[in-house]
Amino acid sequence: MIVEGDKQVVQQLNRFLREYPAKVAKAFAQAQTPITRGTLQECPVDYGRLRGSYALEGPILAGSDIYVIHRYSTDYAYWVHERLDLAHVSPTKAKFLEDPVNRHAPEIPALVEKNLGRIL
Repeated sequence: MIVEGDKQVVQQLNRFLREYPAKVAKAFAQAQTPITRGTLQECPVDYGRLRGSYALEGPILAGSDIYVIHRYSTDYAYWVHERLDLAHVSPTKAKFLEDPVNRHAPEIPALVEKNLGRIL
């Protein structure tokens, strides 16, 4: 890109500043893939209703914060997730959302940076 004159520089910088939060949010949402894959793999399945209720909501921009929500929407998701005494066929298990989040959270910043490099 060729930039000529101060006015054009200011316009380009202002455009970049306006678009940057949405691009970071998109990169953050894309970085959730390992968590999504992990939770769907570990989610117990009898008839598929629980696994089918999974949703990744967002990215959501709230002031200077960007977040997503991983959720299961069945009425019994909480109980299946929290009851460690229930038997599950491997690789499914209790803590099918919490464990992938904890396992992959340290990877998120590097994935955001990588995704942002492709977006910008």
